[in-house]
Amino acid sequence: LGPCGSDAMGDFNGVRSRVRKFNDMSREYARAAVRREKMARQFEADGHAIAARESYFIAALLYGSAQWPIYENTRENIALNERKVSSYSKFIQYADHEIRKVEVPFGGKSLPGYLHLPQKRASGRIPAVWAISGMDSFKELGVALYGDKLLERGIAVLALEGPGQGECNVRDIHVTATNWLQAGPAVLSWIRSQSEIG
Repeated sequence: LGPCGSDAMGDFNGVRSRVRKFNDMSREYARAAVRREKMARQFEADGHAIAARESYFIAALLYGSAQWPIYENTRENIALNERKVSSYSKFIQYADHEIRKVEVPFGGKSLPGYLHLPQKRASGRIPAVWAISGMDSFKELGVALYGDKLLERGIAVLALEGPGQGECNVRDIHVTATNWLQAGPAVLSWIRSQSEIG
């Protein structure tokens, strides 16, 4: 709920009211996500770009939350991931700042993420941070819908998943005792290769 703002309170409270046991979570988050994605499509069809932006963002986070209780790459998990990424791609289309989908090479595969660039940029290279959240998190949670504290200060944010997080699990990039240590230099090297970031 935090990155979405108060407009999503009904979505999340609705899920909370319907969940009675662990096995209810994925179903109820997915139901809320489908509802919110339908709203986004209707807003988009009616020409309400800001409302569509907000609803696609909320739908993506609800789909990501529906994935959380699923520990294997089942058809359901893969489908939820596709809907999450698709909804977030539509959010990117209408976002109020530039967002780039990125793939950071890692161990013969790649770590998926989004590079968020601030609206207001100082001349020269832009400072950036890699937003690393908890193991239960996913990249779409990395930047708030509005008023993100880093973007507001002119700092770019790389919302990237590392081994064992979000879409990395769908790609069979699972956490080990050492691969986060290996991910650090790979991500730093990628950040340094971006011409506008310094």
